Amino acid sequence: MNKFLLVFISCVLTCFSGFAADYYWVGGGGNWSDINHWRTTSGGTGIPGVVPGPTDDVFFDVNSGFTVSSKTLTVNVVANCRNITFSGLTILPTVSSNSANHLNRYGSSLWQAGMTINTAQINYQNTGIPKTITSNGVASGRIVYIYETSSVSLMDNFKIASHIFFNAGVFNTNNHNMDIGNYFYGDQGSAPRTLNLLGGRNDVNFVNIKDINATGGLTLHFGDKSTVAGQNNTNVTYDAYNSGEFNGFPSDWTCHFIDTDISTSYTLTADGFFGNEYTEYIWTKVGDVNFPDVIGTEHSIDLRIFGYGTYRVQVKYNATCIVSGLVTIIKRTDNVDGGVQPSKVCLLPINTLANVSVVGEDLKCYATAVSADVLPLTTVLSDGTTYYVTQTINNCESGRVPITIRIGDCTSVYVNPNLRMRVPM
Repeated sequence: MNKFLLVFISCVLTCFSGFAADYYWVGGGGNWSDINHWRTTSGGTGIPGVVPGPTDDVFFDVNSGFTVSSKTLTVNVVANCRNITFSGLTILPTVSSNSANHLNRYGSSLWQAGMTINTAQINYQNTGIPKTITSNGVASGRIVYIYETSSVSLMDNFKIASHIFFNAGVFNTNNHNMDIGNYFYGDQGSAPRTLNLLGGRNDVNFVNIKDINATGGLTLHFGDKSTVAGQNNTNVTYDAYNSGEFNGFPSDWTCHFIDTDISTSYTLTADGFFGNEYTEYIWTKVGDVNFPDVIGTEHSIDLRIFGYGTYRVQVKYNATCIVSGLVTIIKRTDNVDGGVQPSKVCLLPINTLANVSVVGEDLKCYATAVSADVLPLTTVLSDGTTYYVTQTINNCESGRVPITIRIGDCTSVYVNPNLRMRVPM
C-alpha cells in the first residue's frame, strides 16, 4: 500500500509539471481572462484550453498585435504565470489592474523599455527557486510583495510607484538603485530575510527598524527621524532620535561663497528630504523683492541666479504628506583689497610679514592658495614672492587674495625730478 501511494504521488507530480506551457499574447489590447488572446506559439493559431497558470511562461512580442488605439492589457482577474516577458514590441503596451486583481509571479519578470505598468499589486510567490526582475527603466506598478524564500535579484535599476513588502528570502540589489515611491516594508511575518545592498546611497531616514544584522563593507546610516533597535553597531550608525519638526536641510550654509566654477557651491538640493521621481517641489526665496514668486519646481536650484539669502522648499510626497524646510545661505566675509600689485615694501635689514600693509580685520597670511598653515608675522619676506592674505570677521574667513612683494630702497625719493630734491621715505 505504501509503495502504491509513493508511485501515485510521483505520477501526480510528474504529470503536474508536464502541464507547463508557453503562452503568447495576440490581438492587441484586451482582458487577461479572454482565452482568445492566447496562443500556443508566437502569432500562431493554436488556442490553449485554459488561461495561463502558475507553471506557465507568458510572452508578449512582435506578434502581440498592439496598436496605438488598442494597447492596454487589463488584468481583470487574479492572474497567474511563471515567467513573464515583454520583448520585441513595436507598439508599447500598458498593463493595468485594480486593487482586487493581483498579478501573481511564480518566476521572473522582464519588462520592455518604454512600456507602462499600472498594476495595483504584483506578487512574487514562493516556489523555492531564485527569481530575477529586469526593469529596463520601467516602474513595476504600485505595490510589490515578495514571498519567495530563496531569492529575488535585480538585474538593473528598480522603480516602483508606492510600496515593497519584503516578506521572505533574500533580496539582492546587485549594486543597482532602488527607487521606491513610498515605503519599503520588511516587518510582516516571521520568515527570515536578507537584504543585500552592495553599494549606492547608504544614508536613509524615516525608518523604523529592529533586529538588523548588517554585514559586509557598506555602513548604513539612519537619520534622526528613524528608530533603530537590536542592531549590530559594526555596520550600522544612527543619529539620536529627534521627535521634533523635520527639516531636510541639516543646517544653514554659513560663511559660504558661490563659486561659478564649482557646481557644489551653487547647487542647492533637496537631497535631505529623500524624495524620488514622483516627489514634487516648490522653491521660493524668503524676503527678496526681486523674486516674489516661485523660483523652481525641480529637485534643486541654481544659487548663481538667485544669490545669497533664505530659501524655502515645499516637498510633496503625495496628496497628504507634505513637508517644508528653510535654509539660509550666508555670504562669506569679503576679501581684502590687495591694492596695486606688486606691493612695495621698504628695504630693511630684515623684512618680515609685519612690514606688509594691508587693510582688514584679523589678517592671516599663507604661503599658497591652498596651504593649511598660517604664516607667523615673523616670516622673512623674499623679494618677488607671492603670499595669500585673508581677513576674518565673526569667525568667517574670507577668500585668499594674492599679494606679490617687491622690496625696494626707500631711503630717498625725488619729490620733483626737475629739482633733484630728496626726502626720506
